[in-house]
Amino acid sequence: MRPLLASLTLLVILGGPSWAQVEPPSRFTLTWENDAFARTDRHYTNGLSLALAGRLDPWVLPAWLRGEQAEWGLEVGQRIYTPERLEATDVVVDDRPYAGWSYLGLSVTRRASSLGWEDTIELRLGVIGPSSGAQEVQELAHSFNASQLPRGWRHQLRDEPGIVLSYRAGVRALRGEAAGLSFDVTPRFGISVGNVATFASVGVSLRCGLGVPDELSDTARVQPIRLYVTASAEVRFVGYDLFLDGGLFRRGSHRVEKEPLVADASLGLILAVHDRLSVSYTHTIRTPEFVGQSGADQFGSFSVTFSW
Repeated sequence: MRPLLASLTLLVILGGPSWAQVEPPSRFTLTWENDAFARTDRHYTNGLSLALAGRLDPWVLPAWLRGEQAEWGLEVGQRIYTPERLEATDVVVDDRPYAGWSYLGLSVTRRASSLGWEDTIELRLGVIGPSSGAQEVQELAHSFNASQLPRGWRHQLRDEPGIVLSYRAGVRALRGEAAGLSFDVTPRFGISVGNVATFASVGVSLRCGLGVPDELSDTARVQPIRLYVTASAEVRFVGYDLFLDGGLFRRGSHRVEKEPLVADASLGLILAVHDRLSVSYTHTIRTPEFVGQSGADQFGSFSVTFSW
């Protein structure tokens, strides 16, 4: 654990050893997730993140973390959760509690072209509760679009620190071309541990279209246009979810009984121009996360990436 934390701390100061080892940012991504894309306003209702990434000399990492290629990542974000009945002023006992989480994420991504392997180790640190600013953000957004103001934020989960350490990996099982289109198939798995969430996941992703990028190659050509679809499925085995189970450090808050198995199915479209500007939209359907939930949830994710 100490080598990992030391490496992530290094990323914060960007260039502790030298700029030759930790390069300046070369990519910026803005991501907005909201259930308004599915015309609902409940549960995971909004997410916003800003992320920077850049190349990292693999030799700056501990031996057990090195790969053929490496990249650092820095992210700031916020997530907002609410029950379905926003007009209720009392606790909605059969629905999830109001909650917000604002966080800072630090990550290391490694790639090994010889193995078709890519993985990411990420540490997220932040705050859950009123100090996250989630109430103010949602009320401001609802006042702008003249929609129903949420009236139950005084029952939100109370302040406590949030930490989660996660590991995600994918092994490319297939890549090829057919009828002028490229495609790849990548099984994935992951694990997260922390007081925010503890779970294990397995899934698979498919990409198909014009100019599907090969992130594992250093010799890939820049293409004027890339246009391709993505499809993925994932199942999570949930051990703990603070936003359903209530606070770990501050007991007594409203909670609901979580579902131990949760599945996501996603379909997306990505357009990239000269590998400098990328725009994507992904729509996700999520099975019920707690006992008694009225049907599956849906939300959309809109992302813009600038590379230089």
